[in-house]
Amino acid sequence: AYGRNLTEANTRLRLALNGSKVTVFEQDLDLRYTFMAIPPDIFVETPLGKSDLELFSETGNELVELKRSTALAGKEWSGRIDVPDQAGGTVSYDVELEPRYSARGDVIGLIGTAIDLSDLKKYEDAMRLAMREITHRTKNLLAIIQATARRTAAKAPTKEAFVNSFAARLSAMSQSHDLLVRSNWRGAD
Repeated sequence: AYGRNLTEANTRLRLALNGSKVTVFEQDLDLRYTFMAIPPDIFVETPLGKSDLELFSETGNELVELKRSTALAGKEWSGRIDVPDQAGGTVSYDVELEPRYSARGDVIGLIGTAIDLSDLKKYEDAMRLAMREITHRTKNLLAIIQATARRTAAKAPTKEAFVNSFAARLSAMSQSHDLLVRSNWRGAD
């Protein structure tokens, strides 16, 4: 019955994690992977039985030191880790590490979760690009308003004529902008 319950719990865990970007793993005192639910795409072959040193070269040294100084020392740790991917780039993970204890209370390894942040990174990159574009367009619009103000002021015989003419031009620019937005920036008559 215990084995059946354990199998059912493991099946539920895999079902919950399937399709997510969350990996749950365990490592022994030698920091060799003993369990991994939903291995990330960066692994070509199973990481079970291997250490971070074998899997990640230089980054592996940093991971081993981090894990030794925290989880294996009886402390919890969470943070962002970058590891090399197969394409020569890096993948960022939000990682949580905590010690794994025996029934007597001795540290016998560590348990961790790693959440792939690739989608979040793409979203952040897209947001940065959009912000740069908004900044560029805003500067252009302010330059146009400044030029419009100068040209309107040069031709206005009175202050009142300037204010009326400038307000009308700004209103026309606003309406033009609305037309462009409605046409998804493809142009307007």
